[in-house]
Amino acid sequence: MVKEFQPLLSPPPISTDEWHHVFLITIPLVLLQILEYLPLPILNMYLGHLGSSTPSTLMAGQHTCIASHTRSVDLDQSENRVVLAAGGLSSLFFTTTAYSVVIGVSTAMDALTAQAYGKGRGLELGIVLQTAALCAGVLCVPLALVTFFSGSILVALGQPADIANATQQLLRWYMLEIPLVFAYEYFKRVLQGQNIVWPIVAAISAGAGVALSVGYVFVLHTSLGFVGAPLGMIGYYSTAGFLLYHLMHTPSMHFDWAAAKQNLPTFLCLSANGWLMFLSEFGGIAATSFMAGSLPDASTALSANTIYAGFRSLFGMVYLGIGFASSVRVGNALGGNLPIRAKTAAWQTVQLGSWWAAASTVSMVLVGPLYATLYTQDPAVLSEATTLFYATAPFQVTMGVWGAVQGTLRGSGRPHQGAVANVVGFVGVGVPLASVLSAYWGLVGLWVGISVGFCLCAAYGLYWLVVADWEAIADDIALQTA
Repeated sequence: MVKEFQPLLSPPPISTDEWHHVFLITIPLVLLQILEYLPLPILNMYLGHLGSSTPSTLMAGQHTCIASHTRSVDLDQSENRVVLAAGGLSSLFFTTTAYSVVIGVSTAMDALTAQAYGKGRGLELGIVLQTAALCAGVLCVPLALVTFFSGSILVALGQPADIANATQQLLRWYMLEIPLVFAYEYFKRVLQGQNIVWPIVAAISAGAGVALSVGYVFVLHTSLGFVGAPLGMIGYYSTAGFLLYHLMHTPSMHFDWAAAKQNLPTFLCLSANGWLMFLSEFGGIAATSFMAGSLPDASTALSANTIYAGFRSLFGMVYLGIGFASSVRVGNALGGNLPIRAKTAAWQTVQLGSWWAAASTVSMVLVGPLYATLYTQDPAVLSEATTLFYATAPFQVTMGVWGAVQGTLRGSGRPHQGAVANVVGFVGVGVPLASVLSAYWGLVGLWVGISVGFCLCAAYGLYWLVVADWEAIADDIALQTA
């Protein structure tokens, strides 16, 4: 069997040519991830500037809404900490519950839309979209209930009552986003399945502009106060979703509700697998952040955690883009029975992730403390955030390696191995270790513990790449698609 020089992708030399392809596909995917991420931390920065030298009584009672009936909202330092902590905690809760489910369902769409388009059956994209809509209809109600009663859940998890109450107020507005997020992700996946990427970047850019403008006006210049942050995100998903819908060319699709209902069980099964893979990593990280609410001086710890998580996630978006690039290039190569090219792409994306990790490490040390001042001038919060930047900077390389390897595992049809590694590394080791270390090092101990989980996953990923039998993997995929 001819193994390596089938003209499916591109001619040799493999290494140089593959670098070209990896860079070309990584650029829009990284831009997409960064633009998608940016609005939320910037909106949280707005929350950090609600405070002023004028004291207020906005937090006088547990059930007092943090808003006033004047033109703007003035908070003292302690209230500002609660608002900033609530902003980060609401984002974390929403991502862990509602958004993780949306990502799981969207993972099923990644497979089905790409398969339909690859087979030349673009008309079937309409049926896939209908099946996804049915799935969203089933899931929206329970997700809305969890979001609506989030305050009780957070108190049960050990969060302070004032922070839990403020977080619930935000999440009840975020609840309105749930159907919008489903639609936004669905439309995006239909376009990605057809290799339409740059128009998605343009739509997301427009949505981000709307989110930041709406949030700025409502948070800082109206009596709505911190409620303006979720309103900004509603503007983001509405605008971007509207533009993505009009990019899909739905008149060219075939719709059949009967066929969509028949596909629902398979779709739900694929969604569950995707949800587990996402949540096993993110859930471990989120659990660490939730535990910050149980530390002494919880409002300071949660505020510093919000700042740190925002900066860390900004660089993490690049790792996600590199991972998607690895998934596409490795998957294409293995699908074309080109194992050497697949191996080359896998290692090159690990290199790319490692280079970005080095830049992230330097940025955490030099830029991180300055970034924190964009959120707040509270000296206690700034000190905690700065220590966190310094302590966790060396672990960035493990994030870069594991982000690329996870993409390789998806592209090679072995996502279950990545899910198992995440469960063991984060849930089995990282979170328990974080709990132990927090007794000695506080918030820093929490993140050092979860960083050890990244170390274990990265070590496994490198081991997998070293021992992988790429020819056997290519043969297996050839048999599956025959």
